[in-house]
Amino acid sequence: MRLLDLLQRTPGARVVSTSSGAQAVGKMDLDTVATRERYSIPAAYADSKLANVLFTRELARRLAGTGVIANCFHPGWVASGFALNNGGFIARLLSVVSPVLARSPEQGADTLIWLATSPEAAAYSGEYFSNRAVRRTAQRARDAGLATRLWELSERLCGLQPVASAA
Repeated sequence: MRLLDLLQRTPGARVVSTSSGAQAVGKMDLDTVATRERYSIPAAYADSKLANVLFTRELARRLAGTGVIANCFHPGWVASGFALNNGGFIARLLSVVSPVLARSPEQGADTLIWLATSPEAAAYSGEYFSNRAVRRTAQRARDAGLATRLWELSERLCGLQPVASAA
């Protein structure tokens, strides 16, 4: 919120958020997301990636007509050490297969860099990308009402005064 004025004053400003294919299984119950005492790590991860798509869509809606572009992307499975700190069988398995099957960090960053810098990507806002292409998200990630309610909840939880949307 504190960057919105600067973004709007900056020609060609872009906001790129990292999401994941896990957004497709996110459930996010806004009534409990900030107060639940127990959660599973995979469910919380999926909810966070769904939240990133919803945030991107709501930011793009609020900034429509200002020249600021907001998109999100799925980098793919990147050999970054992700989940290796969890220990157990999964961590051991990932430590063996990631170097062989996962993308390099450079490959994972390709769509991010493209979204942040390319003239072609400037034609899009509020979209979810993978491999430099717009991809369809889960239906829940396209729920404009949920995106607005998540934004408003985030403002309250952060102690920010609600800001009227630009649209």
